[in-house]
Amino acid sequence: MSPDDPRHGTRRGYYAHRRAGEPACDPCKRGAAAAEAARHVNGPSRTAPDGAARRIQALTALGWSYLAIQRATGIEDAKLRRIALGQRVYLHRATHAKIDRAYRRLSMTLPPRDTTAQRQGVSKALARAARNGWLPPLAWEDIDAGILAQVPDDERPTGRGMWHVHIAEDHAWLSSCGESDEQIARRLGVSVDGLQKALRTARKAS
Repeated sequence: MSPDDPRHGTRRGYYAHRRAGEPACDPCKRGAAAAEAARHVNGPSRTAPDGAARRIQALTALGWSYLAIQRATGIEDAKLRRIALGQRVYLHRATHAKIDRAYRRLSMTLPPRDTTAQRQGVSKALARAARNGWLPPLAWEDIDAGILAQVPDDERPTGRGMWHVHIAEDHAWLSSCGESDEQIARRLGVSVDGLQKALRTARKAS
């Protein structure tokens, strides 16, 4: 293998030597050894796609469009769609990390709706999430493990339960941050009517 070959000195170069039936050169041997050592230190380079898929779904349920998520992650729109729809068997850890960073940045922020294009993007995203039954971030206790937020039985009073209380607590906090009922309902994954009903039930139970 020529030293000008881009694979020279890497694990790919080492296996190219092997496929050609020739002894590997020292730089390629060292490259392969370094790659193997890194694999043992950092773990496998691939991971299951479920956590990343739920993150994209949750952002969509808040109204973030694929285009907005693409801008935040640097991952092309078509790939995001495949991940969200469960069409990937695995993800590279670097891809998962990009989605996780974007999720952390966007999950507590609602998308802008200042322009017609932005409003259309939000509407399409919300419709897509509703169509697929995708849940917003606050619905998840552990988004990687797929565990939904739940209320322990010993915290559940007789009658309606604590769900309405949690809704009321979230509403009070988000209202103090200046968000409207429509924005809060979208963030919590409920309709405005459902939000108002939960608030009425919580007031009656208090």
